Amino acid sequence: MQEIILDEEFQRILPKLSEQTLIGLEANLLEFGCLMPLVLWNDILIDGYNRYEILRKHDLPFNTINMEFPTREDVKIWIIQHQIERRNLNPIQLSYYRGLHYNLDKLTAGNPTGKNQFTEEHGQIDHVPLSRSTALRLSDEYNVSPRTIRRDSQIAAAINKIGEVSPEIKMDILSGEINITKRQLKEIESGTVKDLDIIVEQMLDGTFEKSKGETSKAVKKHISSVSFPVSLQSFNAINDITNTFYTKLQKLSSNEDAKGSKSALRLYIDTLEKLYEQI
Repeated sequence: MQEIILDEEFQRILPKLSEQTLIGLEANLLEFGCLMPLVLWNDILIDGYNRYEILRKHDLPFNTINMEFPTREDVKIWIIQHQIERRNLNPIQLSYYRGLHYNLDKLTAGNPTGKNQFTEEHGQIDHVPLSRSTALRLSDEYNVSPRTIRRDSQIAAAINKIGEVSPEIKMDILSGEINITKRQLKEIESGTVKDLDIIVEQMLDGTFEKSKGETSKAVKKHISSVSFPVSLQSFNAINDITNTFYTKLQKLSSNEDAKGSKSALRLYIDTLEKLYEQI
């Protein structure tokens, strides 16, 4: 039997499954067997940790495939992309994975000259910062704005800081069992929060509370600044945004204005996204 190496760092990237999901996975494997092979890199397991634990518990047969990657960072990026593609992730998980991808990409693609495989491919001007190039590329990949990607990088860094104190709390935050606002996470990442150990301790004993009043203030501030051709006074205005967008899109479509339609769609997505992120 092939020796399989378990890697804690790779395993920590994977989302925590609920007890109900694990029970369902176990029942499925017992009834149908392991239909998908476990994925390895240099005999290290990179996909299938939950299945592997159940398979070993019941001594069930399985197959493996080996993939090639130049570095551990490339493996992590593959794990991230694979999780986003195959799972129904919650908003905090999506932010975390996008931000983690951004931070890892800067490590694997960067060098002192500011050039990398992506700048060469797209003919980027040398003086354009690498962080902007990475954010733009990942914004296209994940269909969000570059600003969101950069904000996600802060969230990922903050969650990893928490994970250094308590891996258990990190997984609970990602699974949604512990609620923490994005503002609080940004404060942790920036170093504004000096008593991180105290916060983690509060999360462990159940006394931690996410900041109150943040949502309404942030949304009001955003509503007053959004330059959309509708008056935004409440969440009901989302319907107005949508109706206005469809009206404009129908007009552009009738004129076969593909460029204008794309521009309108991007404005619509960005507007809703900004509102959503402040909640």
